[in-house]
Parts: sequence; structure tokens; C-alpha cells
Amino acid sequence: MKYRAEIDGLRAIAVLSVILFHSGVSFLPGGFVGVDVFFVISGYLITAIIIGQMTEQTFSAADFYLRRAKRILPALFAMMFVTALVGAALLTPPAFERLMRSIGEASLSISNFSFARAAGYFDEGTAWRPMLHTWSLGVEEQFYLFLPLYLFIARSRTSWSWQRIVTLPMIISFAIAVVMVRHWPTAAYYLPFGRFWELLVGSLLATGTFGAIRDDRRRQAASAAGLALIAIPVLFYGENTTFPGETALLPCLGAFLILHSARSGRSFVSTALASTPLAFIGKLSYSLYLWHWPVLYFARIIKGQALTAGEGLALLPLTFAVSYAAWRFIENPARRSDASFRTAAKLVAATVATCISLWVVTEQLGGMPGRFSGVERRMASGARDTNPDRRACDTPSLERLRAGTPCVLGADKVPGVALMGDSIADALAPGVVAAAEQAGQSVMILTKEGCRPIIWSRSDSGSCQRFLVEAEQLLKRTETIHTVVIIARWTNIASGYRYGAPILVPPSMTHPDDEAKLSRLAAALSDQFAHLDQKRIVVVGFVPEQPLYVPQTVLVRHRLGQPLPSGVSRDVFEERQKIVRRLFSRPNFAKVTLIDATPFFCNDETCPVQDQGIPAFVDDNHPSASKALSVRAMFAPAFVTRERLQSTAKAPPVSQKPS
Repeated sequence: MKYRAEIDGLRAIAVLSVILFHSGVSFLPGGFVGVDVFFVISGYLITAIIIGQMTEQTFSAADFYLRRAKRILPALFAMMFVTALVGAALLTPPAFERLMRSIGEASLSISNFSFARAAGYFDEGTAWRPMLHTWSLGVEEQFYLFLPLYLFIARSRTSWSWQRIVTLPMIISFAIAVVMVRHWPTAAYYLPFGRFWELLVGSLLATGTFGAIRDDRRRQAASAAGLALIAIPVLFYGENTTFPGETALLPCLGAFLILHSARSGRSFVSTALASTPLAFIGKLSYSLYLWHWPVLYFARIIKGQALTAGEGLALLPLTFAVSYAAWRFIENPARRSDASFRTAAKLVAATVATCISLWVVTEQLGGMPGRFSGVERRMASGARDTNPDRRACDTPSLERLRAGTPCVLGADKVPGVALMGDSIADALAPGVVAAAEQAGQSVMILTKEGCRPIIWSRSDSGSCQRFLVEAEQLLKRTETIHTVVIIARWTNIASGYRYGAPILVPPSMTHPDDEAKLSRLAAALSDQFAHLDQKRIVVVGFVPEQPLYVPQTVLVRHRLGQPLPSGVSRDVFEERQKIVRRLFSRPNFAKVTLIDATPFFCNDETCPVQDQGIPAFVDDNHPSASKALSVRAMFAPAFVTRERLQSTAKAPPVSQKPS
């Protein structure tokens, strides 16, 4: 196929949109659609090659996959190799384990299936997934496996035209995308079934169905419309856009129009895209895409928290330098090499086997903590210092709740206290259980990760709501339980942030100090408390959040000889907790026993990230199991006897000092 500089220019627009979006540039909230532009370009180029060769009866599957392997794999494997080396030097065992798992999956071109089972693309934790960007490579490589076989079978077994052959799977894939994005949005984003149609849009153009645009004015209008259709989602889409599905039509049609109009002559848009700077960036686009994410990822690791837009932009020169070196010394030489199919297959098989072996060994060795020694190993181990009963007890199934068999831990088999809440409650459960044992009692565990303990909260999933309803019914049936301890990330719930979605209020009420929002939240909580069969309610609040991932940041800074972080300042902590204090000071909660965690986690200046040299948090908000055990005295007010409760008319709020 004849070289077309405007295609490289379009690649440049796509990759720059993605990089700037990932760098946190606020005026490009929809920059992620650059990937969709890439899909259309790839579908067009690959299909044009295959159809041309099949028409001339010169197509060879071995030659096709050899060219794809030379184009994609050496640069990909090099990026993963360097990322693994840097990760071995800097990452805690859990983070290194996740990295090597992702590298193993990416080497098999299945990382997108793994991400489909995890958090959504816009969720907080995705920034800490070092191989996240390989999801789109997985989709493309799966398309490359599907397309030649499908085209060959369809062409040899039917009398259909190329247009009909391509259109059928395109319509089916688009329909799948429309359904999936409404019911399984995360899967819709990552999985190939609802993404293939975007590549097939490019394939449709390659069938020659659409005649050349001979009229200059129409060609100028079509190319300008195409650029606008890409610019609109880049500028106006965002994390709240339902995507992909119909919304992906705009960037895909935009890329289609630009490619189509440029085939028959120049336009202002194609001339600009073919300019030397954009065409050169387009040549680097694959290496830029490969390397920009690891650069951003390790910058976040070193900083310990999300990067500002300025910090992300400051990394662009490094990204371009590394990408140019990879393009010059790895990508280009590999693409031009004269390696045979047999030789390339052996090299690829050996590299994939190595990646998978390292993945397995890393998991077997628990993230290879032996990479560190002494104090650094203790710092790194903090990332695994989680509730030891989490796997067995967190998120009991609905069947276990209905059967009345969730975990009961402590000194007695008959629980008098229940613990409800989200992952913060699970993190503090070791301290609650230790307090129960000290009092000679036991506690029923009713925690669910990511589930705010508010029935009928519109921001929580259906599975969360079903869990809460069954848990409430179990509490009502269990007469021995006299006290319910509720722990949650109340700052998230009361303010509507960090995830940005207001709770139980119309979307227009987004200000964290909105009195109407607090009133509605207080009413929902107090109504729920009232339904708990007159049981005593103990709320644990004001657990600090840190501005960084504690064990990882402490380890990296120690390794790099930088000052260790002290923790969130008391002033910042109090400002963040102000709305929570306002919430629980309302009359709705006059009969609720409120335990203030502040004196157990904070001093006058800070809320320290370490406790006697051991990380007090496993990430940026979950207390470590060691810290939970050290503050067991905080939960003592929950473990009073039923007789003492009956003799007490009212349980006043509690603000204990650590013993």
C-alpha cells in the first residue's frame, strides 16, 4: 500500500489525545477516544492488505502474522522487560506480583479479559495498573486472529461481496456493544465482542464500497466534519459518558471521513495532518503509546499519589525520548528484519514462555519479598498487612446470610455484636475481634468491599443493596445481637468525593457543604438505624485517609534516599472530616454511640503513616491489620453486656483516649 502521510498525522492526533488525557489535562476529558481512532485506522489498513492479497490470490497467513509479529511484539516485549526491571527495584511484593501477572497476560494478548473483571477504566485504582494500556493491544491482536480466518471462510463459502462480508459482523458487534454498555459497562469497555465493530468501520472503508469524493468542496466538508467528530468527544466526553456503544460512533465516523476524503485528493485537514511534525509523531505513535503509561505509572509510584496535570506534562520530554529510542533501535529494525516465520515463531514462543514463567514464579514466591532486606522488607510487607480473615469473612454470600452462617469471630460462639460496613470496616475487623475477645464476647462479620452501609443508596450496585437487605434481615432474626458496629469511609459518603458521585441526592447537588444533601443522608441513615430492631448502634468515624499509598511510598523514598512521609497534616485531616462531624452531630443521631478514631490515629500535628516503624495503612485509606490491633481499645465501648445496656437509658457519644 502506498504511504499516506495523513494517516500518520491522524495517528498523531489519536496518540496525543490519549497521552494528554492520561497526563490529567483537564480540557481534554475525552482524550481516551484516541484509542477508537486507532481502531478504525488499524481495521482499514489491515483489511486493505488482506482483501488486496486475497483478491490476487497471494494471501499467506504465515506472511501476514509474521509482519504483525515484527510490527507489534519486539517493541511490546522490550517495554515489558524494562518495566519488569524497574518494578523489581521499586515495587512492593503485591504490586510486583500484579505487574508480573499483567505482563504474563499481555504476552498472551489477553490482558483486556483480566481488566474486564476488575475496576472500570475511570475508577480510582486503574492509574495503579502498570499494564492497563495493553488492553487495546489485546483487542487488536484478537481482531487480527479473527479477521483473516473469517474473510477467507466467508469469501470461499459464500458469494457475498466484501461489503456484505464486513457489514454483517460489524452490525452484530455494534449491537453487542449497545447491550453490554448498559448492563456490563466495564466488560463492554475492554472485551473484543463490542469493540470489533470499530475496527470493522475501517474494514468497511477498505472494501472499496464508497466511491472517491471528486468534488473539492465536498471533500473539504467531509474532512472538516471528520475532524469535528473526533474533536467533539475529545473535548466534551468524560468519565460520566456512557462509553463505548453509540457514543463511540462519533470518533469512529470522524476517522472514517478523514481517511475516506483523503483517498481522492487533498484537503485542508489532510494537508495539516500530513505536515512533517504530525507525520513524524504518527510514526512514533506505537512506541509513544507503549511507553507513556509506564512513565506515568512509575512517576506516580515515586510520588506516592496521583500526578497533577503539570507533572504529567513535565514527563512528556522523557516519554518522547524513550519512545524515539525504542522506535529507532527496536521497532524499526524488527519490522525490517528478514527473520523467517519459523525463527520469529521460536523467538515469540520463548519470550512468552519466559513471561509466563516469571509470572508463575513471582506468584509462588509471594511477590519476591527477598528482593529487599532489613528495614525495607518490613516497609514492603506493610502492603500485605491486611485482615487475615478477609478471604473467609468479607462479603458473605446471600445464601450464607439467609442460612445465618456468616463468620462469627471472638471468644464465644454466640455473637452479641455485629460489624457492618465497607472495606474500611473489614480493615479494622482485627481490632474489633481483638476487643471482643478481650471482653469475652464474639462478633458477627457483615462487611462487603465497596458497599456503603446505606440501604437504597442510588450510587451503589444492586449486589450491594441485596447484600444489605439480607444482612438487615439476619440481624433482625438474630436476637442475641444487641449492638451493631458500623464503620465506613464516611468522608466519601458525606461529601460525595473521592469518586465524584453524590450519594442519595440529585446530580445538581454537588457541593460537599450542601445542607440539603446532609439532611437527606442523615434521614436515610437514621431511618436505616431505626429498622435494626431497636438494637444499639455504634458508629466509628474519622478514620484518616492518607494522600499517598503508604507502604509503596515509604519503600520507594527509602530506596531513593528521600525523606520519609510523615502523614496527612492534622489541619488537612480536620478539613476533610468537617462534613462528617457535621453529619453525626445532627439530632438524628442523638441515640447513636459515636466512637471518634482521631486520637487513636493522629497527634496534634499529623496522622502518621507509620506506627513504631510499621506502616499504619496498606494503601492510602485502609488501616493495616497491625494498626487495627494496636487500636483495639477504641472498640471497647461496643462490647458491653446486655444487662449493662438494659440498665443504661441512653448511650452518650464516646471520644476515648488511647490507652
